[in-house]
Amino acid sequence: MATTNSGQETEKVNTNIVTLTRFLTEEQAKHKEATGDFTLLCHALQFSFKSIAYYIRRATLVNLTGLAGSSNITGDDQKKLDVISNDLFIEAMRSSGKCALLVSEEEDEIIYFKDAHDARYAVA
Repeated sequence: MATTNSGQETEKVNTNIVTLTRFLTEEQAKHKEATGDFTLLCHALQFSFKSIAYYIRRATLVNLTGLAGSSNITGDDQKKLDVISNDLFIEAMRSSGKCALLVSEEEDEIIYFKDAHDARYAVA
């Protein structure tokens, strides 16, 4: 906190905010051998997290609370938000084209993305 001439305390505003996008872009630029694949995968992860957060905020408004009526591989009862989050996550990884396979506690089997021919990443 800083103090003004009139004695009032003011909070210094940080205008140099490092976002995930900024961080990834800056770090990728440091590595000439970088292909951008990891950056794209991270952007897909970020999108899925933001989408999941959106549905969590709206859960009570659009009846997304409670059980979905199924269980996951560990025997836990799946909640509606678990199922939706898993579906969003799978689609984000599939559409990125950078994820070769995905492991999720909500799925019985490993998910292989057959269309991701040159994908080098596995996500769990």
